[in-house]
Amino acid sequence: MAVRSTMTRLMQLLRGLTNAGTADYTIGLFTYWSNDHIQDALDRHSVFVKDEPLYPKKSLDTGGVISYYDYQSKHRFFESTDGGTLRFIVKDSTGTAQTGWTANYENGEITFSTDQAGAVYYLTGTSFDVYAAAADVWYQKAAHAADMIDFSTDGHNIKRSHLVQTALKMAQRYESMADAPVGSTSIGEMVRSDLQ
Repeated sequence: MAVRSTMTRLMQLLRGLTNAGTADYTIGLFTYWSNDHIQDALDRHSVFVKDEPLYPKKSLDTGGVISYYDYQSKHRFFESTDGGTLRFIVKDSTGTAQTGWTANYENGEITFSTDQAGAVYYLTGTSFDVYAAAADVWYQKAAHAADMIDFSTDGHNIKRSHLVQTALKMAQRYESMADAPVGSTSIGEMVRSDLQ
């Protein structure tokens, strides 16, 4: 699969979390960790967000005037847009795509250039669990190093098995930071108090 230009920032982040270079080692015909490997790890831990209602964040301006420039998604680590493609879209209540905003894709925050007076907006995009992807990469690194052996030569002890132990510790660390598994469902009940 071709590497998407909209994934560059997320792939750099994942490489930093996993200490994954572009040519760390080769197994069979594959050199790890190519951009394809990194993007695939992220894609395995993604969720498509469709028309999520954004939360308007009010701010208090000079003179006590309330304004609404910032809107917040409950998701983070979005794939960025590349000129209005379907990667990240903000729509109003009529379904019209909006312009005049910037995004903090990592935090899921949209900032409009003008006050939106609390208008309703919806977000469509793909969010990634970078910590689950990092755990995935570390587990793969542990598996790739599992057949390495310890040895001694010329008075030096080489403990290559430590690579496996370190990779497993890092995988468990990032696994504990990951969101709920993609596709898991959380169900709650809402009750209108005015009908009680």
